[in-house]
Amino acid sequence: MVVVFIVHCLLMGSDVLAFLQDSCTPPECDVEPNGYLYAVRCVGGTFSAFPIIRNCGVNISVLSLENTLISVLPEASIPAGLSTITFIHNPLKNIHVGAFDYCARTLEELTFNASLDGEIPNALNKFVYLRLLDLSNEKITNWNLPVLQKIGSTVKEVRLTNLGLSSWPTWLNYFTAITSLTVDGNNVTVIPDEWLNTVGAQLIELNLRSSLLSRLPEAMSNLTALTFLDLSYNLITHVANIPPHITNLHLEGNKIVEIGDASFMQMPYLRYLVLDGNPMTTVGAQAFNNTPAVDTLSMTGTNLTRVPMALSDLTDLSILDMSNSVNLVCTCAESGLQTWFEGQRSYYITGQCGSIDIYTFFTTLAKDCPTSVF
Repeated sequence: MVVVFIVHCLLMGSDVLAFLQDSCTPPECDVEPNGYLYAVRCVGGTFSAFPIIRNCGVNISVLSLENTLISVLPEASIPAGLSTITFIHNPLKNIHVGAFDYCARTLEELTFNASLDGEIPNALNKFVYLRLLDLSNEKITNWNLPVLQKIGSTVKEVRLTNLGLSSWPTWLNYFTAITSLTVDGNNVTVIPDEWLNTVGAQLIELNLRSSLLSRLPEAMSNLTALTFLDLSYNLITHVANIPPHITNLHLEGNKIVEIGDASFMQMPYLRYLVLDGNPMTTVGAQAFNNTPAVDTLSMTGTNLTRVPMALSDLTDLSILDMSNSVNLVCTCAESGLQTWFEGQRSYYITGQCGSIDIYTFFTTLAKDCPTSVF
């Protein structure tokens, strides 16, 4: 069991550590510096009630309770002044509606990770400026919609990893200020157009790893503020409707067989593209014509047999990884990329084509190909 308190303090040096250790914290706890703050680490399996931190003129800003035996949060039990609180693996069965009263106007980040007893507590209704809500690894059966509606207007980041969701949470429509959403490790098959249209002008980051998405709806292209999109380990077979301002795109571990000339349409800001672990056999000659800013391209573990000629459009590419593509060969047909290769300012190329690596092919062997092949 670990309990961590990170605190603001005006005192400095070893004196403050001794002061916190001897006067403010339970005897089971050790005080450690953590940057400009202080961490109080309590190790043991005896905490079944909220630990008492004495009022020593110290302002606690971050509180984390991990693997405790705490099952009840009484009224006004959470210290005043908190900006962040995290519960990880705690058997919380009874959270008083006033448990967070002392920090209701200061709390900005709240995490429940495998700690709730199946429902969103009414106590969350008191928060005024909450901006991050993390419910990862919870098994929620009662979403308590009035509470979510109340806090939804201020929350900017929501994390819903491994909740066992089989459909898109309709209550996300209440979160009108959201800029970052994580719905990794669920069984979601469809992203509703209604939600996409609601957040189109503000959502910056969207994580949908390890779900059951087979396609992207047309409304996805309306996410004009989105710069980071992670769709890895889904069931996507066809690349389409990618938002135009994406800079980081993860599509690894899907079912993509072909990257066509129209797969990436007007994506001038894309810099980081990952296509690892797809059964790709074809990359169109113009596939990267609309992605000139790509700096890093990873296509490991594919079924490609040739180095794509489309690379010639990636004039800013510095990292290319095509490793673990066992069917890949390099012949004089690829020597047409020699001019592109020599024009790169810097590059790091990884991958084998037959018995030689791709980098060696371009630095030595391609130069010996007859010019008629170019």
